[in-house]
Amino acid sequence: MGVEGKIAWVPVPEVSKVNELWSHNVIGDEPKPAHQYAHGLGASDVNGDGLLDVTWGGGWWAQPKDKSGKGGKWTYHAKQIVKDGVADMYHLDADGDGLNDILCTSAHGTGIYWCKQKEDGSFETNSFHKGLIRETHSANYVDVNGDGRKDLVTGRRFFAHGYRPSLAGQASELYWFDIKTAKGKAPEFVPHKIDDQSGVGAQFLTEDFNGDKKIDVVVSNRKGVFLFLQE
Repeated sequence: MGVEGKIAWVPVPEVSKVNELWSHNVIGDEPKPAHQYAHGLGASDVNGDGLLDVTWGGGWWAQPKDKSGKGGKWTYHAKQIVKDGVADMYHLDADGDGLNDILCTSAHGTGIYWCKQKEDGSFETNSFHKGLIRETHSANYVDVNGDGRKDLVTGRRFFAHGYRPSLAGQASELYWFDIKTAKGKAPEFVPHKIDDQSGVGAQFLTEDFNGDKKIDVVVSNRKGVFLFLQE
């Protein structure tokens, strides 16, 4: 997260110290992704070493292999991933070329982004489903249908930037996308509408709420609180 204008990771303390001031470990001095209203961060394994790195639209920090103390020095790579305000960022090798790509959504515009990583470490941004949903300020990456592959759950954040009467009657869609991949091909995002009067908030939960071993969706936003149980 952003802490005092710098990107940092914050370890959760033991229960006996949870009410004390939490420590934080700075990983980067770049202020742009850490300012007060910044959003669009990910914990993604960009370089494929099995460790989660930290990503934002303008680049990424590689997690060091040193696990002692504060984890050592994080190396910043100024590689533009996507030129848009995005929500949560996740990794997947969508085209089977051995390089992890970045999956994210447009927080202020429309659509889903597949940011293909190239051999030189740069990224090629591809947009899908422009116009289907917009202002997706959060997204979860989870196996919704139990087929062993993760899916993308996201939706519109109602009144994302304050009350706008002209938008009050518009739908706030909530979708899950079945991500179909094949080697050498761009991924396919197959949409499944969950609802059109809820959307998402700045965060939401995708968990097994009722213990039936199926992923459910819990949303809290400016429209209210919603629970969607998967049948």
